Amino acid sequence: MKIALWLLALAPGICLGAGVYKWVDENGKVRFGDKPPIQGQAEHIPEAALKPNTSDGDHCQTQHALARAVMRDRQAGRPMPEIMALYARQDGESAYRAIVRAAYAKPRYSTPPFQSREIFDFSNEVYRVCLEARLP
Repeated sequence: MKIALWLLALAPGICLGAGVYKWVDENGKVRFGDKPPIQGQAEHIPEAALKPNTSDGDHCQTQHALARAVMRDRQAGRPMPEIMALYARQDGESAYRAIVRAAYAKPRYSTPPFQSREIFDFSNEVYRVCLEARLP
């Protein structure tokens, strides 16, 4: 799994295409995708903000937020194919798919304290790997 996270951190410029959309769904959860939702407002995050050489860690912060959202869905019991479709990209092995695969390699917990800990730990692991990949 760590290899997948390293690949995710090293190749986001190749994987991310023209940007990503961020929105809050009807349940109040933050979502990300390559297309805006059919209904509702979405914030477009341009490709430049997702590339590894952007300033202020914007790229890693975006990956951290995505990892939190994906792991929340994982802990809530949403099926992996549903999440893969939600975060699907046209270019095959994308950063989104790598995060989803990594999240579903982690255990699903039944109690809220353990779920919260896994969400926290997973999103921070993705963020750490992203920052380490950006070191000179």
